[in-house]
Formats: sequence, structure tokens, C-alpha cells
Amino acid sequence: MAHHFRNRVLTMKTMLLSVPWIVLVILASCQSELNNTAPPIAPAALNRKTNSGLNMATLERGRNVFASRCIECHVLPAIPNYSADRWPRIVHWMSDRAALKPADQEAVIAYILAARKQDVLASKMDR
Repeated sequence: MAHHFRNRVLTMKTMLLSVPWIVLVILASCQSELNNTAPPIAPAALNRKTNSGLNMATLERGRNVFASRCIECHVLPAIPNYSADRWPRIVHWMSDRAALKPADQEAVIAYILAARKQDVLASKMDR
């Protein structure tokens, strides 16, 4: 009986010592590149000629759909990781899986392209 009790105590100590490591791994994973966010679009992005016909409501709708629907199946992709030419094909390809309506597809594409352009311009300014 004493042997059984001692084994239980050792098992409990091992589990308690494992908890800080598990918490550390979870916290570290929260900072990984796999956990991207949907960056907000600055209103100044609408002042550029290439974004004519867009409005903040469309971009915000695209951002909301991107953030809420894409995350249902996978982590959000980093917007700068794909070219502006490739994003529309990616969105159209994934839209069936996400059950996106055509208007939502177009809003997501508009948002992603505006966010990508904003990121590219910010990167150029940082240099």
C-alpha cells in the first residue's frame, strides 16, 4: 500500500512540474507567425486612385468576413505572403468551402488587396 501511495505522489509531482512547461509552450505558440490578424485599413487607403469605387464599409465588411470565416478552418494567412495577383484566385477557390456569397467574396478581395498595398507602402516607408 505504501508503494502504491508513493507512485501516486511521484505521478502527481511529475504532472505538477509539467504544467509550467505546457503553459510556456502555449504562450509561445500564441506569438508565432501562424497566428495572424486582420489588420485594419486606414481611411487614407481610399484616397488612392487605384481604390476608386471602394468605401470603408466595403473594406470593413471584407475584413470582418476574412477574420471570422477564414479562421473557422485554418489560421489567418499573412496577407503579404501572397501576391496581389494571387489573392483573388485564393479567395475564389476558398469561397465555396466558406460558403461566401459573391458580394462577400468581392469585399474580402477588396480588403485583402487594400491591406496588402497598405503593408507594402508601410514597408517602403520603414526603409
